[in-house]
Amino acid sequence: MSDVVVRNYTEDDLEGIINSYTLTPMKGPFFERNESFLIHFMRYPGVEDGIFIAQRNREIEGIAIVSISDKEDLREGKIIELWSRSASTVDLLVQKSLQYCSSKGVDRVQVKPPVLEGIDRIFDDWIKMCHPNVMAKPLSVLPIIKALLDTDFVKSHYMRKSFAFILDEEIIRVQVTADGVLTTELDRVQRNSDVLVEMSSKTFLEIVFGWTNPYMAYVARRIRVQGLQNAHMILKLLHSVRIGAAWNVAIVDDM
Repeated sequence: MSDVVVRNYTEDDLEGIINSYTLTPMKGPFFERNESFLIHFMRYPGVEDGIFIAQRNREIEGIAIVSISDKEDLREGKIIELWSRSASTVDLLVQKSLQYCSSKGVDRVQVKPPVLEGIDRIFDDWIKMCHPNVMAKPLSVLPIIKALLDTDFVKSHYMRKSFAFILDEEIIRVQVTADGVLTTELDRVQRNSDVLVEMSSKTFLEIVFGWTNPYMAYVARRIRVQGLQNAHMILKLLHSVRIGAAWNVAIVDDM
């Protein structure tokens, strides 16, 4: 069991963080970590109480700084600073950051992972975004579906249609009506009234970020459709949803 404890930051931690920055060699194209750097990100818009310290005994092992903002119809969390001596400590900081974001009603979290041995396994179920090395993870798929499907294209092509998306543990019903696109989270599947579309949330995010073609995912049985003789209508719908450049934010060390 790890003896590293992750807790909230206090002002007394500043000197210890700076000392740890100084003593730890950095890998990759990073700009210098110093007091000005740290204070800049601590005062970044949306940070508030989202600063976490990893500590072993009296020594600081890492830090995570989380900024939360509202963009379009989504609440987005960004881990704008994530630093540690080891991948195992990064894992603890990431889990703490995800818990914090979940408590704040965040829909999606983004981070640029540090360059460390073993770091890939921590972000295995995250989605790689278009910006180099930036990863994203959905905490709730419902608002993402609502933002992507409430479009003129969907309203004109799928009027009076209803679908139930089964994405991991979430079941989301989408109804296209004259008043707009309605999304509702369900406790159970209504098999008699909806077309069922089942896939993992990771596959869904890979599609909307443009990394996976829905037709190929369907052939590979990563998408299952029930209630239609021909799945083309659903695949065309999935092909139409794309997250544009506005969703790509700079969480970078090469600024």
